[in-house]
Amino acid sequence: MDEAEDRLRQQRGRRRIVAVAVALISGGTVSVAEIVIGLVFRLDSVLAEGLHTLADMLDSVVALLAVRQAARPPDRSHPFGHGKFESVAALVEGVVIAATGGGICWSAFKTLVWGQPRPEFSGAAIAAMAAAAVLYLIVSTWLAREAKQTASPTVYAEAAHLRTHIYITGGLFAGLWLGRALAWPWVDSLMALAVGFALLKTALDVLKPAFGQLTDQALPDADLKAIVQELRQFGDEFIEMHRVRSRAAGVERHLDVHLVVAPETTVRVAHELCDRMERAVARRFPDTLITIHVEPAEKATGDGGSPGQVLIAGQPAAPKR
Repeated sequence: MDEAEDRLRQQRGRRRIVAVAVALISGGTVSVAEIVIGLVFRLDSVLAEGLHTLADMLDSVVALLAVRQAARPPDRSHPFGHGKFESVAALVEGVVIAATGGGICWSAFKTLVWGQPRPEFSGAAIAAMAAAAVLYLIVSTWLAREAKQTASPTVYAEAAHLRTHIYITGGLFAGLWLGRALAWPWVDSLMALAVGFALLKTALDVLKPAFGQLTDQALPDADLKAIVQELRQFGDEFIEMHRVRSRAAGVERHLDVHLVVAPETTVRVAHELCDRMERAVARRFPDTLITIHVEPAEKATGDGGSPGQVLIAGQPAAPKR
């Protein structure tokens, strides 16, 4: 990795830190307001959303620490980098969201069955939900853009969380207005139950990719095929590329490749070819690290075929196009 690539990597790291900090500040502000409103007006749904937001805020603290740690360059204790700190943070967030959603569902169910003091559908509470929905729309849209540009799973998790808040607070606004207009106190408990189920769905969406990274799941087919296609442009200079293995660690993509070259190829020529292949991939796919093991042709483990053949581990042979 040259100096320019290292600066670009650090710049993306700083952007991820700012994104998580913005999510933390906006979530904390709304959380306090919702908890106070829920307690004052005895609104289970608003209190549930406030607790949900508080859980997200605590998760954001974990995410901020993880993103800062993941942005550090490789060192002696972590020679492959710190990318999986983001994966761990996403896993923690998913577990906390699932626990919060389960608790809210249980509380709402008990309220529906046994009942409790009637909620007060205050106009101030209804207006607060409308304002919160607008704030979440603005912040989550910006976070989604930052997540796409920095390829950060943690920032994506933050954007996904806030995006669910748009629908939740918008739904609470409509539900509270309806409960006030029709004098239906049970609407509040039903909305709290809906918040809980939405949290459980969000938890599943966050946990799935985090668990995949921690268990060294291969890159998505679309990403892997795009990277391999970038390597195919050098197909006239090698005989075969086999045992192509991949995994992700936070924003980083890792590839391990065995490259078969002609027996007469010198070490210098093979090394220069590997450098050009690595630079080509890095230009199109930042934060992608490739380890290339060069072999002479007589050690090829594939089934022969045309020059430039690529064999991805666990997949059938794909001849050069």
